[in-house]
Amino acid sequence: MKKELKTALKLVKKAGMKVTNQRQDIISYLIDHQDHYVSITDIDKHMRQKYANMSYQTVYRNLQEFEDAHLVEQRPLAGGKFVKYQCDFNNLDHYHFICQICGRVIELKEMSADYFQDQVTGCKILKQQVEITGICDGCLAKQALVN
Repeated sequence: MKKELKTALKLVKKAGMKVTNQRQDIISYLIDHQDHYVSITDIDKHMRQKYANMSYQTVYRNLQEFEDAHLVEQRPLAGGKFVKYQCDFNNLDHYHFICQICGRVIELKEMSADYFQDQVTGCKILKQQVEITGICDGCLAKQALVN
């Protein structure tokens, strides 16, 4: 079993969830695709290949519970809801570049909390969530070939 999967399953248990084969398979799928946001529909299709009777609602509910336990990050992208395996359990306030075409995620270096705190004098920052969106180098190269 992959180290990442073991870590995730510990967090599942810590959050009070039962470790099931279905939950383990959802997490494994997300770990295998952790450099991209993937659509909930794609996860559902994958899971239905393994578990024919599994409903979309079950997949969606599990992903919501995983988000509540900080196992995944959810984002609306390209007209749908997409999820990504949490890349840094020790630092939930981190930064991403997200490709608007393919959903690829590139981790960005962290900025000091003081950078933002200095801009909101008299306020207290509780959480940082910075997202940079654009088009990744791979998608730009594909566009250049078409043009």
